[in-house]
Amino acid sequence: MTLTVALALGAGLLSFLSPCVLPLVPAYIGQLSAVAVVGRSEGQRSRWLEVRHALAYVVGFGAVFTVLGITATYAAGPLFDYLPILRQVGGVLLIVLGLNLAGVLRIPALGRT
Repeated sequence: MTLTVALALGAGLLSFLSPCVLPLVPAYIGQLSAVAVVGRSEGQRSRWLEVRHALAYVVGFGAVFTVLGITATYAAGPLFDYLPILRQVGGVLLIVLGLNLAGVLRIPALGRT
């Protein structure tokens, strides 16, 4: 196995375990299992039924996230000139929230349940 193949497999595994993808896995497996069970009970035991549903599931998620990305790009377009200051404000906010989470800084509004 060459280094590029190993690196690609490692990157794929890392992206699979990311917080953005891993929560979708049970829904994906549940969707495909439901399709397989319904197909079996109706007597249509066809792999093409599962493949069609899997493709529709993947295309649906891809379309939703693509539309969200395009919308965010166009909505944030006017903010491009303010990007350096927004990065700094976001960094400070991230540090403050991290300190609150670590218990170094207490923000009462964030401690409510």
